[in-house]
Amino acid sequence: MAHTRSSDKNPCDSVLSQDRTPNQEELLCRAKKMEALGELSAGVAHDFNNILMIIDGYTRMTVENLNDEQTARACLEKIILSVGRGASLTRKLLSFSRKNVVAEEVFNVSAFLEDQKELLMPLVGATIRLDIQTSGAFYIKGAQDSLAQSLINLVTNSRDAMPEGGMIQIKLTACEPASLPEDIPAAKPVRSYLCLSVVDDGSGMSPATLEKATDPFFTTKDPGKGTGLGLSIVYSMIRRMNGSMQIDSVPGRGTSVRLYLPEEEKPAQSKAKESLRKSKSSATGLVGRTVLLVEDEEDLRLVVGRMLAGKGLTVLSAANGNEALLAQHDHTGRIDFLLTDIVMPELDGIRLEKLLREIRPDMRTIFMSGYPGTGPDKQDKRDLPANIRVLAKPVDINHLVSAMQDTLEKTEKKGARPPQWAEDRYI
Repeated sequence: MAHTRSSDKNPCDSVLSQDRTPNQEELLCRAKKMEALGELSAGVAHDFNNILMIIDGYTRMTVENLNDEQTARACLEKIILSVGRGASLTRKLLSFSRKNVVAEEVFNVSAFLEDQKELLMPLVGATIRLDIQTSGAFYIKGAQDSLAQSLINLVTNSRDAMPEGGMIQIKLTACEPASLPEDIPAAKPVRSYLCLSVVDDGSGMSPATLEKATDPFFTTKDPGKGTGLGLSIVYSMIRRMNGSMQIDSVPGRGTSVRLYLPEEEKPAQSKAKESLRKSKSSATGLVGRTVLLVEDEEDLRLVVGRMLAGKGLTVLSAANGNEALLAQHDHTGRIDFLLTDIVMPELDGIRLEKLLREIRPDMRTIFMSGYPGTGPDKQDKRDLPANIRVLAKPVDINHLVSAMQDTLEKTEKKGARPPQWAEDRYI
């Protein structure tokens, strides 16, 4: 039963189907995700076009002001910031679009909400104000992708209830025990609960609509404009997290949805992340080292090669895997790093790494990829050594250097084995 509470505080129950198989539930979630993805894509495309225009404008200003060092530097800094914005938008959109693998973890939900604002802003549009408030650093256990989809579902409902504009407030607070709903699962004792609320000043719902709000496929929207799965999916996610959901709504005054989530202790910081963070831009140990750079995009290969050379490395460049094999054959000295794209014509990065590992077993490998989830499959993972990192494009040069330094330090420590296939999402 999905427990909701109307504005007059009279509890009402709306029946959620209990005989859905896991596969059926996954299909329902995917259908709703595709609906949300279409709306997100439109908003992100608008923002991304603005970013491209900003980059184009500042680039032209830089060219026109090459003799004015201060102006040129300011323009270049704006370009760097704009690239970061674009990378952040695409990363979040791609993360949301992946097939939903429920990977539960303890994470900072306060930071998560702030991070989601960039993705939600294009969704609500210019006439709606989005306000996110958190009152401290709180942690919960769950799947971030599932919570992101639930948040998008709630915000979309609020937006649709305010065609003339309005305000959506997302708020995270600690919850007093006396205010907890009666249907909180008693699966295990927890320290406390958090309340994540999404409140709007839209059209609201009648008592009859509120009673059916969490029923699968129930919708008040026009045909083709809603699946009726939004609140059903949110409810299912909350119950998996041993939480509860309550809804208050008054016609003409708006709706408040409150999610009650068990709070978790802050997890211990991993040593690997601390090691990577300690010297972001230091390239001291890389001076004089040799890197084999393999990238089929010529302009990207040139700029990365120049940046690495500027850090004191010797760079051997190749446009594909076959060229890389020839380059390493012609180079009589040591090659310390293989820095390669994964998806390439003729010979891809994964097969190239396997071939070079037989020839140069001491060479360290770092993959770069512009596609989400392009790491090797399970069979490939078993065949690859542990000293491999996967960096997501676009890669900041300082983060790249830091990853190379970190890999170098770990492999030079006797008996050290870095984490296998650690995936870094750098901007």
